[in-house]
Amino acid sequence: MSEETLGEGASEGIAGMEGFVSGDGNAQPGAEATAVHEETGTQYAALSGGDGLWRIDHMRVGGPYEVTVSAPGFASQTKDGLHLSAGEVLPVEFHLHSESIED
Repeated sequence: MSEETLGEGASEGIAGMEGFVSGDGNAQPGAEATAVHEETGTQYAALSGGDGLWRIDHMRVGGPYEVTVSAPGFASQTKDGLHLSAGEVLPVEFHLHSESIED
């Protein structure tokens, strides 16, 4: 999945987010991180690597953003109300837990 790149002049600056995703205490590769700029609906996405790390660059400054991380077999997790300043790379960590299986 690719991340969205803003066109020239789309914002007064650019920023980003990065983080670590763990699943039941271990690095979680292949987790999908999706950030949504709530005012515009602009979406950005990245997948975590083998080390559980993900990064999205070239994001619109401001916010609020809602970030959701999901991975197969784990309950999704969302953090909202996040704001970015120009030149900032905001750290956002997620600790996922196995989905419970109900009969």
